[in-house]
Amino acid sequence: MSVVEIDSQYANLAKHLLGNVFIAENEDALRGFDSAHHSNGSILLEKTGKYVKGKYSLTGGSVGLFEGKKIGRAKNLEKLIEEIVAQEAIVKTLKATIQEHHNEVIAFNEQLKENAIKQTQQDINNLTNHVFSLQNRIENLHHLEETSAARIAELEKQLETNHADIASTREMLNSFNAQIKELTEKMQLIEQDYATAEEDYNHATTTFNDSNLQFTKQQSKVVSLKQEFEFKTNQLTDLTLQIESSTAQLTEASASITETAAQLKELEAMVISMLHNKETEEKKLNEADQEYYNIRNALTEKENELQASKNQKKVLIIC
Repeated sequence: MSVVEIDSQYANLAKHLLGNVFIAENEDALRGFDSAHHSNGSILLEKTGKYVKGKYSLTGGSVGLFEGKKIGRAKNLEKLIEEIVAQEAIVKTLKATIQEHHNEVIAFNEQLKENAIKQTQQDINNLTNHVFSLQNRIENLHHLEETSAARIAELEKQLETNHADIASTREMLNSFNAQIKELTEKMQLIEQDYATAEEDYNHATTTFNDSNLQFTKQQSKVVSLKQEFEFKTNQLTDLTLQIESSTAQLTEASASITETAAQLKELEAMVISMLHNKETEEKKLNEADQEYYNIRNALTEKENELQASKNQKKVLIIC
């Protein structure tokens, strides 16, 4: 608070904002900063703006990057104007003093007081030099004032340019928003047309799939009928071959039955002959009896085959 100048109406606000803020001359102050300040929530600023240390934070700083510097520049300009006015008042006072001393010199000349004249002349020279110094300072202050005014005018012009650019950008944004709205409406119409076309396409696809399914069913049925016809034809051919084979087997079986019957008669004769020699030919009888039954079973099998062949032939004739 001891290094800032504040209007009286903002004193309480400044005390609230800056009452616990301290300025460090160098970085050594950061290490020696009293911990008691931190307990009160105090803030430490490095003099050149390198860092800002709070209770729980330590951040780097920068100079001249906020709007407050412009406010400070305007404030400095006001101070320069006040100082120029004060210096001009001093110059007027000095000029009056010089004139007074000049009048005194004239009086001294009249009174022939050479020592007083010399002293007064020296004072006049000193005052004249001081006046020249003050005039140079005033000129410098005027130059600084002109430079500051030019800078302020440049900043105001730049601000106006920025406002104009912002207005132009806002107009472009409004134009883009209008275009986006128009494109959105067109997109909605296109989406509606697309939805209608997609519905028609789905309907056509469904119709095509149904027709294709019917065609596939008919084609499958035709293929099935062709396969069934080929199967029946092959089956008829196989049955014809089986009939021919069965006929040949029947002829062969008849011949075999006839031969077997002859053998059976011979065996019966042998059995009768062997009965007379029962005790001595018992073993041969058993063997012959076994062979008889084997032949009888074979004959039965032949008869069964012949009967099955006849039944199959009857079935084929019925079909």
